[in-house]
Amino acid sequence: MENIEKDSNTLNFSLPGFSPDKTCCFTGRRKLPADKIGEITEIIENRIEKAISDGYEFFISGFADGTDLIAAEAVLKLQQKYPHIHLIGAIPYKSRLKALLKLDCFNRCSDTQVVCEEYVPECYSRRNRFMVDSSSLVIAVTDGKQTGGTAYTINYALKKGRELYIIRFDPQEE
Repeated sequence: MENIEKDSNTLNFSLPGFSPDKTCCFTGRRKLPADKIGEITEIIENRIEKAISDGYEFFISGFADGTDLIAAEAVLKLQQKYPHIHLIGAIPYKSRLKALLKLDCFNRCSDTQVVCEEYVPECYSRRNRFMVDSSSLVIAVTDGKQTGGTAYTINYALKKGRELYIIRFDPQEE
């Protein structure tokens, strides 16, 4: 289940038919307004279903709290209707696996990629670049802040020319 990518953005997926052209990844805030989670979840599910209708089959989640887990659960829910789709876990560093193995949704991934062998300060940004480099579509959930991992990933996706679908929420509602 696990392919270790030691400090690299090089693809090493074991899934037959994998192609960045058929792959979508997710980025987003970890903390979301409680009263908006249902609405955000519905929008993510609808956007994933649209991506599936556009030919996307592979969906990469970084498995952080908030957006990443909501997106992972949405992919697994839609996998019941579309059994040909795959959830891929992109893990920033190897020892993070211990906590993730406790999550049912993580254990249901078709494949996992570990980006860094050990924790290093930039492992999350490396993971985010890896996800964008492995995808042609990025679904982002943001409050519009220009700092942090979500902003970094959105800007990187724009720089790389990826299709971007942004779901915005009001930060005052957190």
